Amino acid sequence: MLLQLAVDVPTMEAALKLCDETRDYIDIIEVDAPLITAGTDCCAIFKERYPEKIIYADGKFCDMGRLMQAYNKGADSGTMTVNANDKAFEMGIEYAHSHGKTLAVDYVDVKNFAERTYVLDRMGVDIISFGIALEPEY
Repeated sequence: MLLQLAVDVPTMEAALKLCDETRDYIDIIEVDAPLITAGTDCCAIFKERYPEKIIYADGKFCDMGRLMQAYNKGADSGTMTVNANDKAFEMGIEYAHSHGKTLAVDYVDVKNFAERTYVLDRMGVDIISFGIALEPEY
């Protein structure tokens, strides 16, 4: 079993403090949107400081550019949003697998759950991640 820590804090200082405090207990560092939004350099910082950990870039990317940056800067796994197009997923899976990485799909706000899961599974997505937005619907 692997234990994943969601680093959903607004600054690198807070993120590193949290990871330092939990280092002995966690296996996966999930770098969440607040840090990814500031740039994928945070992946390199985490990988350098915690080389024994799996770095999971939860950027919910919809295209290859930022996903490739995250992988190239130390992420071992990255997420694409379920609503990204099939071509983007094909490219993401190919790139991830050819570089020894994994690709996850983040399921927030998907209407055709069963159909989309079938398609993405057949493509070779490694991880399916479910999220429930806590914000009220408008």
